[in-house]
Amino acid sequence: MGAGDSSRSAGRLGDDRAFETLAGLLGDEVYYVRSTAAEALGQLGNARAVEGLALLLQDKNATVRTEAIKALRKLVAKHPTIRLPQSCRLRIIHPRRQPLRTNER
Repeated sequence: MGAGDSSRSAGRLGDDRAFETLAGLLGDEVYYVRSTAAEALGQLGNARAVEGLALLLQDKNATVRTEAIKALRKLVAKHPTIRLPQSCRLRIIHPRRQPLRTNER
């Protein structure tokens, strides 16, 4: 069982103790590990994952970006009061569009 498979299993189990391990895998050099960790964090549903998942929206790998978007959507659905960083709000709603620049400071 590889790191990606372990990530998925932990997310499916809903084990909050796995959060720290999964969050650490978001920075792995292997794209598959990053993408499965993002998927697992979405399944885990812990609102603390927002910051790390938001960073993945800038990942060089499209699969990783897609899994981060899916995970953030799950978190927003589970925790409607989550405040997403301004830079990722449009990407969550319209993932194929580039974020619009705002006049916010």
